[in-house]
Amino acid sequence: MLNPEEYLEIYNMFDRVSPLPYDCGKLCNSICCRADAFPASHLFLYIFPGEEALHDRTDPWLRWETQRTENHYLPSSWGENVLTVMCRGPEHCKRELRPIQCRSFPLEPHLLPNGQLNLIYCNFFIPYTCPVMAEKLPLSKEYLETVYQAWKKLISDPLIRDYVREVSESRADILDKIDIVYAPEI
Repeated sequence: MLNPEEYLEIYNMFDRVSPLPYDCGKLCNSICCRADAFPASHLFLYIFPGEEALHDRTDPWLRWETQRTENHYLPSSWGENVLTVMCRGPEHCKRELRPIQCRSFPLEPHLLPNGQLNLIYCNFFIPYTCPVMAEKLPLSKEYLETVYQAWKKLISDPLIRDYVREVSESRADILDKIDIVYAPEI
């Protein structure tokens, strides 16, 4: 499992880059940071195994829940429960402590059957339209490379690799419809 120092290193990588040359939240009033606007949707982020060590669960900027992994189709290697968080809005955000899924949004990792890591637009249900994804706005090269390098580090953890592999395999029947946003040069 990744240790807190390794997570901090990954967090710091993200702190130096942005998807666009401006705050993309200005396009949509930071809709992805407003989980409370979608109470029925259960819009939350997973906290990856070991990532919780960076957070104070009593800090009110995030709402924490423990949920059953089986209810989220998460790998059995994660155990019975997973920690999830919901952001209380950008006005409360501690940007330096944003979870991995927040930092890499609107991208997520995808492993091809040959094991090659690529980045795609988030493929899970979200109850809003992200202008970056909808308009396929060009993401900064630095951001793409940073997200890719961060996910390479993250999947070095067997538990996170299990998650990425299982999510990637669940897309097998729609793989031809998925746009790969970033792939390493071969």
